[in-house]
Amino acid sequence: MAGYLKRLGTQRILLFAAAVLLLIYVRYYEYQIERFAGCYDCGWETRQAFYLLLGVVGLLVRRWWSLVISLLLVLKVLYAIGRITFWNNIAEKHGALAILKSSLAWSSETHLEFFVLLAMAVIVLCYAALSFRRSLSH
Repeated sequence: MAGYLKRLGTQRILLFAAAVLLLIYVRYYEYQIERFAGCYDCGWETRQAFYLLLGVVGLLVRRWWSLVISLLLVLKVLYAIGRITFWNNIAEKHGALAILKSSLAWSSETHLEFFVLLAMAVIVLCYAALSFRRSLSH
């Protein structure tokens, strides 16, 4: 078992553990909001965290098709979360840097799970793209 975990790599194991913890946190946070305010789109944030977890699992498999699935799932998460995070500030701010700074400040202050989902999705996207490139070159 230790040899198998060593072959997987410490970074991928840490990404998997972080994705599982993020899924648990997002589900608990969403459950608290649903109990208090009711349900508008039940499980939307949990679905995004689950897609991110599936993307990380694709990194663990390390086949070209699983890396493509990881890339697609992470791009879906980036689009869905990024649309909400950045769309509010596009009409109010001028310039890409101002939009980026205000949107990341908004997500880190009011919706920390969005900020963490975005950060993890960018990390998984870079890791999956590099792994996919490496798998194609061999």
